[in-house]
Amino acid sequence: MKASELDIYVLAEDYAGFNSVGLLAQHGLSILIRAVSPSGRCSYILFDVGQVGDAIIRNSEILGLNLRNIDMVVFSHSHYDHTGGMPEITKYVGKRLFLIAHPDILKPVIHIGKESVRLNIGLRYNINELNNVTPILTKDSLEIAPGVYFLGEIERDERFVPKIEGLYTVINGKLTENKIKDDTGIAINVEGLGVIVVSGCSHSGIVNIVRQACKITNESPYLVIGGFHLIESRDNFIKDVANELKRLGVDSIVTGHCTGLRAEYILSEVFKDKFTKMHVGLHIHLRSRR
Repeated sequence: MKASELDIYVLAEDYAGFNSVGLLAQHGLSILIRAVSPSGRCSYILFDVGQVGDAIIRNSEILGLNLRNIDMVVFSHSHYDHTGGMPEITKYVGKRLFLIAHPDILKPVIHIGKESVRLNIGLRYNINELNNVTPILTKDSLEIAPGVYFLGEIERDERFVPKIEGLYTVINGKLTENKIKDDTGIAINVEGLGVIVVSGCSHSGIVNIVRQACKITNESPYLVIGGFHLIESRDNFIKDVANELKRLGVDSIVTGHCTGLRAEYILSEVFKDKFTKMHVGLHIHLRSRR
């Protein structure tokens, strides 16, 4: 199935943008997706909820968007800057929502760095205690609206997985390295355009996420938006990622959050005017090409 029309609104991001009036930035990500089926059915999906839900609600109201239209929330992974705002969002929306995510979001995430220890950078609440939330936790891909796919657990080519050190979880009572297997994304198959890929942090590798989106939809990639987590990566790795995205046929990229300024520069050099810096308030509108 395919979507005939698509709107993407960035409601939370690290950068508020040059012409943003009254919009609030935060370290985190939240993207509102409005997908329209060929029959005219509208689906509203909130992808990630930042770490502060009240700021997302404020931004949506300034932009003239009604968050109470959303039918579901999708988590890209468990980290607090993508999941923290859920209690405020659910209270504001005031109706039952589906929460779609990988089951590993329930595992604790511990960060042990050279200068600090944080015992929980994952979910800071029990999702079963949230009012009006029905969790759907699956490793499998799932069509969640006409032409909109939850990608499930990402198949990994380790050559394109950015390194992250110091993350652990607890499995069977033992401290274990956390590979962030819950990191995933969304694909929207827009008729006549191809696949629009939405990522959170791309801990599983943005190249791997795009490949999986293409495999699930059997379409070529058109646009990729989200965080790419290249902030700690070496230049050669970033260049390999950029060139592989180009080779896969990606036309345009919109990125920010955890991507890093150095990586954004290299990506802009490869994609030229098809590169856009992500910011709060950014709106992308796409229609089918028949």
